[in-house]
Amino acid sequence: MIIVDDFLNDENFANISTHPLWDKWLILKSNTNQKFHWKNKEDPAVNVFETLIHEVVDNLLQFTNPHQGYEYWLNTTIIGEGMPVHFDKDEIHMLNTQELRTPMLGMIYYAHTEIPEGGELIIHSYENKHEKILPVPNRLVVFNSSQRHEVTRVLSGLRRSVAINIWDTAPNTDEYIMEAGRVTEITEKPRNFNDITKGLNTDEV
Repeated sequence: MIIVDDFLNDENFANISTHPLWDKWLILKSNTNQKFHWKNKEDPAVNVFETLIHEVVDNLLQFTNPHQGYEYWLNTTIIGEGMPVHFDKDEIHMLNTQELRTPMLGMIYYAHTEIPEGGELIIHSYENKHEKILPVPNRLVVFNSSQRHEVTRVLSGLRRSVAINIWDTAPNTDEYIMEAGRVTEITEKPRNFNDITKGLNTDEV
């Protein structure tokens, strides 16, 4: 896992934390089944969030493993909300084939201006241990998103995050639908983080 605080300078942080796309995203989520955006790695950035992706993947990580692109989405978490234990996977591929496909690497960037109470990222390990990461503004977290993780309930304030997954092959997110009441039991272990991060340059982090 890699944690980088004060990732953006003040001007860029102000731009991304107050961007009108946060409000538009809430409308999009309430009116459609589309929960994610997909970006091919060769395509130019079309908004500040895709610029952030390039800054992380190309400049900070210098990610060299073969990959097709990036799945990303915005999360605005208010008081009383959180996220249960899960790990990231290609949901539609799992439903259609029962095969597990997981991202190569995951990232979270915190874009709120004041640290909320609650809203911590909890990453679980196989030894019944876990790591707790506070949602500090302008903090970037790079981790194995195929490992079980959750977000605790926000008790006060507002939590805004940009979530990013790197994929070797694009997931089936265009048709992604959250089906109420569906429970999928997963027994496969996630990828080994040391294998995933081969090719990362983290000497300066």
